[in-house]
Amino acid sequence: MNSDTKLLSSSLTPLMKFVFPFFFGFIYVIATVAIASVAFSGEGERNTIFTILISFIFVLAVGIWALWRFCIHLKKVSLTNTHLVVSNYRQTIQIPLSEMENVGQFLWINPALITIHLKSPSKFGKKIEFVAYTRYWNYLTNHPTYLLLKELAEKQG
Repeated sequence: MNSDTKLLSSSLTPLMKFVFPFFFGFIYVIATVAIASVAFSGEGERNTIFTILISFIFVLAVGIWALWRFCIHLKKVSLTNTHLVVSNYRQTIQIPLSEMENVGQFLWINPALITIHLKSPSKFGKKIEFVAYTRYWNYLTNHPTYLLLKELAEKQG
C-alpha cells in the first residue's frame, strides 16, 4: 500500500474471515461427536436426546447463517483518492469511487459491518462488505468510516 492509500477494514478481518469459521466448525464437530456418543450409548431418555438434537440442528442453522452473513464474504477494503481497493485475500480489484451507489452499516455488532452498494456488479458482486476498525465507545452511533464513505457516495451520486 502506498502512502495515499488508507486502510478502511479492521485488522481483525482475516481472523473473522478465516480463523473464526474454522474454530466454529471444530467446536461443532466436537459437539456432534459428544451428542452422537450419548445418543448411541443408550443412556438418557429418548425425549431428552431428541430435544438436544433439535436444539443442535437449530444452533447449526443459526451458526451457518451468522458465519455466512458476518464472516465468510468479508473483504479487505482500502481507499485511495480515486478508487476503492478491495481484496478477498486471493485477488485484489480497484473500483472507481464513481461506482459507489450507497453505503450502509450494521450498528449492532462491534466492529461495525459496513456494506458498499455498487451501481454495477464488480468481480465481487454488487455489494462489498467489510468490518471497520473496532471502537470501544459510541458503538451504537454512526461509524466514522461509514460517514466518510456515505459522504463520498453522495458526492459521486
